[in-house]
Amino acid sequence: VFFCNYEGNVYCLKADTGKEQWRFVGADQIESSPCLAPKLGMLLIGLQHALPRRRGSIAALHLPTGEKIWEFAVEGTVHASPNYDDGIGLVACGTDDGTLLALDPMTGKLLWQFAAGGAIKGTATFDITRHAVLIGTFDGSIHSVSLLSGTARWSVKTDNVIYSTPLLVGDDIYVTTIDKNLYVLNADSGKVL
Repeated sequence: VFFCNYEGNVYCLKADTGKEQWRFVGADQIESSPCLAPKLGMLLIGLQHALPRRRGSIAALHLPTGEKIWEFAVEGTVHASPNYDDGIGLVACGTDDGTLLALDPMTGKLLWQFAAGGAIKGTATFDITRHAVLIGTFDGSIHSVSLLSGTARWSVKTDNVIYSTPLLVGDDIYVTTIDKNLYVLNADSGKVL
């Protein structure tokens, strides 16, 4: 069982006994959820730090030991949870300064970044069919971003802040805003259905 807390720790417990296997203490706070990449032997996590020019980072931890494999530092905080897909072969994670990052899962090297215009708090969703990644932002936008180039395929503005993770079902994207609206969009065009 893998989980994090506001004190900045990541824990691994044995599922059948609850015995602690390891603990990572390399952050000041964590509001991200862990993302497992078992084929790579990694746990991916967004971290927060109390440093003036390095308030956040995305890190990869070794699943069996909790040792840090790599860490990519950002100037702002990271509340979003990273996402990884074996077939795509990249880590996608948003930041509070409105940047969607695509990182190499083995090295943590930046592959591309997309300036979304508003803080990204939800997890990025992979759209494998269209070779894209979907995000919602605090400026009320929903973006479909090309996995190859990191450029916008389309962007749609809603009426309010998006804190949620987009849900992709077939060709439809479902996303909620904090004013209690549910938007359904076409994944190819971004047209609001």
